Amino acid sequence: MDFFLSFVAWFVLLIASLYAWSAYERRKEMLPKVLAYLSRNDACTQQQEFARYAFEDALSISWPLYLVKTSLLIADRDPDITRVTKQLDELRDSNPEADCELDEIYSMMFRLNLRFNFITHAIAFLCFKCSSRFRGQKMQNVLSRAYVERTHC
Repeated sequence: MDFFLSFVAWFVLLIASLYAWSAYERRKEMLPKVLAYLSRNDACTQQQEFARYAFEDALSISWPLYLVKTSLLIADRDPDITRVTKQLDELRDSNPEADCELDEIYSMMFRLNLRFNFITHAIAFLCFKCSSRFRGQKMQNVLSRAYVERTHC
């Protein structure tokens, strides 16, 4: 019993320290990129909102579960999600340079969230893989699109 309690205590300490490190890196690395993106004149307001949401979601504990929920809506061909998807495809085509910088912010958000939140990501990954609706689709493409659609809806 003592071994189990010490293991849990060390694990909680590890997660807390990884969360603190992610918060520090978010402030040091991600914040300047997001602020620079928000000051861009060529990025539309929706893209700027996505950058702001990515900054907030970088430290969200429940974010991977919301991502899977949105992925399931995409697989069900939800009419609202389909409408938003078409709008986002048009938005991506309008300004590729701003979109490339936004993709860098997204990848930083994924990396920071995965660092401390690996257990929730593992649960979300298992839920995603166990779903029979995703046969033949690449997970990264669906998850990237799901994140954008979740923040937009």
